[in-house]
Amino acid sequence: EVEALLKQIALAKQKELRLRVEKKRIRDELGQLQAVGGHYTGTLWSREEQTQKQLVEVRRAKEQLQTQKQAEEEKFAKLSDNLKEQELKFRKRVTSPFQQTAATVVAQRNEGSNQTDNADTLLQVTVPVVADGKHESMSQLLPPGTCSLAVFRFSKN
Repeated sequence: EVEALLKQIALAKQKELRLRVEKKRIRDELGQLQAVGGHYTGTLWSREEQTQKQLVEVRRAKEQLQTQKQAEEEKFAKLSDNLKEQELKFRKRVTSPFQQTAATVVAQRNEGSNQTDNADTLLQVTVPVVADGKHESMSQLLPPGTCSLAVFRFSKN
């Protein structure tokens, strides 16, 4: 029995030595793969990390541009509203030559009304028109041979 046990011990030692050699060989191969593969893996990771950083930067820039665009649109809308409001105020303040003439005609009509209540009145009115910054009469703006007579018919009702 002792010889059988010694044989088993010798076989176990040989098996252990073979396993140690195999383990060392596998470790060496793994080390080589990690050295070579680790370089590529590291490069891939750094490229991936760089790509992710670029994506984050692009997203931030996009968000900033959207925020800036929205602010500009709001600013433009406010300016547009202010401009419309100023235009309305200006139009209320400034009367056109036609409005001035109509007011004058109505005032003259009310002052010297010695005609009958249902009588029609024909008036010739020269309406001043602003052209190139100076007052001109309507007849100066019309082509030759055309009439500048404006007829207003008023009737009292």
